[in-house]
Amino acid sequence: SKVSAGHAAVTCLDIDETGNWLLSGSSFCISMWHIASGSIATAFPLISDPTSVKFINDRVVATCLDPHCFIFKKTGAFIHDFKCSSVSNYTIDAVKLYGSEDKICYAVGGDSANIDIYLNGTNRLTSLKATAEHSQSNKRGKSDGDGDGEDEDDGDELME
Repeated sequence: SKVSAGHAAVTCLDIDETGNWLLSGSSFCISMWHIASGSIATAFPLISDPTSVKFINDRVVATCLDPHCFIFKKTGAFIHDFKCSSVSNYTIDAVKLYGSEDKICYAVGGDSANIDIYLNGTNRLTSLKATAEHSQSNKRGKSDGDGDGEDEDDGDELME
């Protein structure tokens, strides 16, 4: 069966871990598709165009061209939104924390240099700052000078 989202541009996608469900974002809305039947099961309205979507447990999280991130139940029920430091958010990732049924960590990036980290979408844990200096050193790479072609590892960990 042919899956069609109409004439609006598709701006983001995610497939759930079962391979049965697809999220697609376009024109102020996230649609949850049942892949086998080619039908939309749920629509999640947003306040601007979506930029990123993700399935996480029984939830759907989304960013859009707005400072807020949105969390819904897969049934379509709105849970809550949370404000980030960017004026427009472009990407989100989320993971259930190991050993916990109810703790989800979210990372959100947008039009600022900040990467905001949240616990459960309610508590900002930290904001990381991406800089041009980091981007340039990653482009050049760092050599440890021993001629083995391996880059140096400075041992820094992002989160402990």
